[in-house]
Amino acid sequence: MPSVTGMATGLRQDPFPSECGSLPVGRGNCQRDGLICLRRLGNQAPPGRERSRLNLQRALKRFLKITVASGATALVLVYAGDYALFRYRSASNRIPYGSVAVRHYYAVQHKDGKTEFLFDPPTAQICVHSVFPHGGHTPCWYLVRHKEPRTEI
Repeated sequence: MPSVTGMATGLRQDPFPSECGSLPVGRGNCQRDGLICLRRLGNQAPPGRERSRLNLQRALKRFLKITVASGATALVLVYAGDYALFRYRSASNRIPYGSVAVRHYYAVQHKDGKTEFLFDPPTAQICVHSVFPHGGHTPCWYLVRHKEPRTEI
């Protein structure tokens, strides 16, 4: 009885000639390794280093996407919580607003290169006790750190 593979020629007598020997050329997965047999597609497989570099790039892209999505989600949740706390304080009259004395001044440039400073008297500016601005008011923590805003003229 003749063998399926020719001993003398080393060729396979398979009805579906492929590198993996189980499927027609260009179809499906390789049954031998459970991977796509890329040799059937004309030796288009990247070399080992290229393949590992592509896997690393995919992993880094996935990591960056997850990190950015997680950061954005965390920021939205913190803002929503801060807004809910502001609304609760406003509704229950638990001092949602504060006041900071702000001293505004103007810096006027003259033609000779000198700068003249014109100071306004201190005024009380309404602020919000929260992390983010709400209700059209600046947070108190920001106003405390910026008590003297400057306007260039």
